[in-house]
Amino acid sequence: MLLRLSAGVLALALLLAFAEWLANARPPEAQRADALSGVHWYALSMGAAPIGHLTTEAGRDLQGGWRFRSFMLFSVDGTAPVSISESLTFDPLPPYRLIRAEHWSDLAGSATEGVVLEWSDDGGRAQFRRGDAVREHSVDWAYSLGDYLALESWLAAEQPPSGARFRVRSLDFNAAKLVNKPFKVLERNAVGYRFASPAPLRATEIQLDSHYVPVAFSMSGLFSLTRTTEAEALKARPPLHLTDHRIALDRHLPNHGEIKRLVLIADDAERLDAIWPQARRGLGGWRLELEAKPVAATDATAFLGETLRFPIQHQQVARLAKRGVGSAETDEGRLAALVAFVHAYIDYQPDAPPTSVLETIKRRTGDCTEYADLLTTLARSLGWPARTVVGLAYSGRKEPALAFHAWNEVALDGFWRTVDPTWNQLRADASHIPLRGDAAALLRLMQGGGGLRFRVAEVDYARRD
Repeated sequence: MLLRLSAGVLALALLLAFAEWLANARPPEAQRADALSGVHWYALSMGAAPIGHLTTEAGRDLQGGWRFRSFMLFSVDGTAPVSISESLTFDPLPPYRLIRAEHWSDLAGSATEGVVLEWSDDGGRAQFRRGDAVREHSVDWAYSLGDYLALESWLAAEQPPSGARFRVRSLDFNAAKLVNKPFKVLERNAVGYRFASPAPLRATEIQLDSHYVPVAFSMSGLFSLTRTTEAEALKARPPLHLTDHRIALDRHLPNHGEIKRLVLIADDAERLDAIWPQARRGLGGWRLELEAKPVAATDATAFLGETLRFPIQHQQVARLAKRGVGSAETDEGRLAALVAFVHAYIDYQPDAPPTSVLETIKRRTGDCTEYADLLTTLARSLGWPARTVVGLAYSGRKEPALAFHAWNEVALDGFWRTVDPTWNQLRADASHIPLRGDAAALLRLMQGGGGLRFRVAEVDYARRD
């Protein structure tokens, strides 16, 4: 008995030793990549003012490759929100080559811009996109996980002193090429390493912890990122999500869910066409004509991809999307089922704290933004281009007004269909006014003396069969 027990203990010790050897025998870049796995949130500030947030995620994909993703959302001085997302995926086997990389930027009122790098047996291709415009060219360079994590591997292996310098091969998405970026160790402190990347206009300083994960980041002494919790990072939402302002109307709109055409007039407002390009100025003031009908989906392909805001490849999302469309057979029927499903799935909570889509799926509460972001994510996971739209919509409270709201546009058969899961509208009514122009100008008008007011000039309702 004692002999068998001793043999078992010895076998276990050998197995553990072998496992440790395997872990240490793996290339340093693979060890570093595993050590960096996880999700991190950062609060973004300009000076002392919070202006947005950044979230990063690192880990293995379903094929075993390493994927690094980031998503930043911010607004400077009340201007329209800007979002920037990046994603890099590396092969699961040595030499861990980069097989796909994406960089997307989206400014409200402008066409989405993106760069997609992809490698196949025929070589690498770079695709530059702006709205519907696409241009391509081949790339003759290669990039690896070792290149991407060279700085972290150097710090771990060399434990360099203050003043030590190192150059890293880095991706320049704008030019679809590699550049050499210099770094200098400023100090090794109780937290980890603090180092700088000098540049004439974009000098940066970064503090890493003992696992080489960024804790704080500053650029040119003006912008800073600080690692924090998700709840703290999301406190700095773009201004359209924070305001309680409303635009007063001169009368109520009964049965507003049936409005197919709405004409509003604004007296004495300045440059309303900067906010809504379709606004026209006449003798009676600014005229804004709105219709509830599909519009051509000219830039739909830019709204198919995954970002950290819209995690379309997550298993929970795939299961929920399948559940949402149920047994509907046509795209029209599936979209109707999905809108009704999201409407019923979330319990409306006014002024709910902002949260991620995965948290919304778990908590099943939120305001209009959570409804819209969940629908965007589920629709994209089903292969439909979709986007969350922020704007104004009729608020049927005691005092008639237009209030800030979020809803969706989903592309089917070459047209954007406007839907509102918060209000369970398969065709959102004409009181939904998207903000595609200068959102900051709208806030200034609403906050100014007297504020912006509309009077209802014409209302047409949909016929009921």
